[in-house]
Amino acid sequence: MMKQLLQQRFWMTVSVITVLVIAGCFFPIEVNQPSSATVGETIKVSLGVQIDETESGAGAGPSSGLCAILIDTNWTVEKVEFDGDYGPEVMEYLHPDSADNSPGKGVDFWYDSLAFHLPPPAGMEWVVFQGIEEHFYIGDTSNVTVEISIKVNTAGVVNLGYFVSTTDLSFEEDDYYAYSLDHEISVVVDAVEDNIPSGIIEAYGLEQNYPNPFNPSTTIRYQLASAGDVHLSVYDITGKEIAVLVNGSQNAGEHRIEFSGENLSSGVYLYRLTAGDQTFMKKMMLVK
Repeated sequence: MMKQLLQQRFWMTVSVITVLVIAGCFFPIEVNQPSSATVGETIKVSLGVQIDETESGAGAGPSSGLCAILIDTNWTVEKVEFDGDYGPEVMEYLHPDSADNSPGKGVDFWYDSLAFHLPPPAGMEWVVFQGIEEHFYIGDTSNVTVEISIKVNTAGVVNLGYFVSTTDLSFEEDDYYAYSLDHEISVVVDAVEDNIPSGIIEAYGLEQNYPNPFNPSTTIRYQLASAGDVHLSVYDITGKEIAVLVNGSQNAGEHRIEFSGENLSSGVYLYRLTAGDQTFMKKMMLVK
């Protein structure tokens, strides 16, 4: 479920002599994110940010935009940029040990503050980017589109999150920032499905993968007695799901999936098939 807040001030403006009376109230962040990907793919995410900058509240500035992304610790944010009523501009990575470019104003170390106020789940972390240039408020309703490139390096089901603010603000007031969480994406290891006509299948079944042990690929075969929803996943020895190979409706018959462990470490893995009202599980070994 997407959690979105109406928040305040993404970029701000002042006059040369006096501080303008301006409020920058965020409307909910519009998130455009793919729901699935394969390991090694670079996905593109778009954030639509609308700011109401009508004259109603105390303003300050100038300031740089700030964007943070909640990702798997093994993933990489390759690029963040924005355009619209502000920009175009490529944002720079803000190292966890570095203060932002508005030192002494609001939050300086956003990585620690985000971890405290919006704690990431295990295996996740906030990655922070800031604008290079300082911007002044336009003084009207404005729209900004933030484009994010993320390389997905591990498989599984991950809930991504997004956060926006400015480098001179903080968490003291709810309207100083906006965030949106729980954007699910399912990432699978490269797999090729081959639906094999095999006459009438009278029972569900899951065969031992071949070859086994394998390096780096192996084939998993299974049989479906009737059409219906099928879920086939791979787990590590601790029971953590690392790849979703099939998740959807399939026809009756024999099916074959090629699974690649190219990005995995040597070891024992489990694969589990759920179809109809039956569940099957087998072990396989990756040896590099």
